[in-house]
Amino acid sequence: MKNFRDTGLYAVVVLSIYLCFFGSVWFFGFLNGADWSSWWTGFSWEMVNTEELKQIIGL
Repeated sequence: MKNFRDTGLYAVVVLSIYLCFFGSVWFFGFLNGADWSSWWTGFSWEMVNTEELKQIIGL
């Protein structure tokens, strides 16, 4: 049971560090007028090159 508790505590600490880091990047970008939503690229299945994947895998 101790291992499960340590693993949970580790996950919480790592998630907190990530949130602090990326949250500060977003917050200071917001203060400087950066619009981060325009940087996001939408996903499309046309982006996946199936012929190239088949060649890599060897199908």
